[in-house]
Amino acid sequence: MGNNSVRRMYVTFAFWGDSYIDSFLNYSLPSILAAENLPYLSQRIETVLLIYTDEAGYSRINANDTFSRLNSLPNVKVEYIDANITLKERLDRSSQALQKQAGLLNKSVNVAVKISELESATIDGNDHNYNNLILTCCNFDALRIASSENCPCIFLGPDGVYSRSTLRYVWEALSLGKRAFLSSHLRANEIPGREVCDSLARHDDNVKIIDMHGRRLVRLGLDHMHRVSQSMFWPEIYTTYDNKKHIFSNNATQLYCQVDNDTVLQRNFTLHPLMLYPVEPVVRHGFLSIDMSLIRHAVKDYNSVFVCSDSDLQMTIDLTPESYQGFDKHLSDGEPNYSEIARWFWIHNDGFHERFMRTPVVLHSEEAVNQHKLKEMISTTTSVIDKITSTVNEMHSANLL
Repeated sequence: MGNNSVRRMYVTFAFWGDSYIDSFLNYSLPSILAAENLPYLSQRIETVLLIYTDEAGYSRINANDTFSRLNSLPNVKVEYIDANITLKERLDRSSQALQKQAGLLNKSVNVAVKISELESATIDGNDHNYNNLILTCCNFDALRIASSENCPCIFLGPDGVYSRSTLRYVWEALSLGKRAFLSSHLRANEIPGREVCDSLARHDDNVKIIDMHGRRLVRLGLDHMHRVSQSMFWPEIYTTYDNKKHIFSNNATQLYCQVDNDTVLQRNFTLHPLMLYPVEPVVRHGFLSIDMSLIRHAVKDYNSVFVCSDSDLQMTIDLTPESYQGFDKHLSDGEPNYSEIARWFWIHNDGFHERFMRTPVVLHSEEAVNQHKLKEMISTTTSVIDKITSTVNEMHSANLL
């Protein structure tokens, strides 16, 4: 299978609320208008943008000069889908997944599946937990549409700034027969992150373009790192970030360590599926999000998965409000709680994810990387992963899982 068999590509965004609409129009969209992103892709295949938003979002993006540039790209079609309608349809078809997610968020199931309360509490874009519920609905709906036509689907976030060749490398992965392109990211504080992007953007006939190499985005992330990304640096590997005591995440999704001032090593239990090309239509429901067990269900064979292990190929910076707390119940001061991590790992590991975590991902802001130090950090983090898996086995043997 190569991309000769692909007749159409779907690219999906989902956003609502002033902050996310602003991020989409001023940062995410300008970054995918870089020459080797959407323009590159649309020259090779019919590209359909699925925009999940509400009435306010629809009005604002259609009055925006940068968004109007899409009209000049060949083979690009934009389709709008009302996020409220999508939510209602998905609640009918997938209430099991939403109930599970509601439980993880410590929300009442009745509240989570009650349409009127969801609409009033989330479409304004102010509640991150509820936003994630709606985003899940929209992502599944987009994948349903794409997979029903045997087409790939690219998932982009309105708060993401994407490196200049992101979609070119997705296309190249497809040409190699890959059905999933998985990537990592760093969170940067929104206000200083926006200022850096603004300073480097160019304007072409009132159209804003952000054309940034992966190394420049890594530098942005290192210089203005959000507290949630800081919490992923494990204490026994790198006790403090910028010589400050920081809160540590006992969530097993990511394990970061600093190789030097320009390089971060990541071991990621979960990676964002920037692209999925399911082997068959995705009609089964019950998945919590697109980055958990859905990946294995969609592509079946791990050999068809491409894990982007070098930020020179693809890099994403999420511009995140400083007030965003992440998953508070997984944050604590001090040493890792391996029992808690093992319990989380046991629940969510489907075989693919442990292999993700054992794949080193290197983010670097300079071309040269200290290979000696990198190898040392890979060895150290591999030992941590081994300790997690051995704790899982011990707890399972003791009937504690």
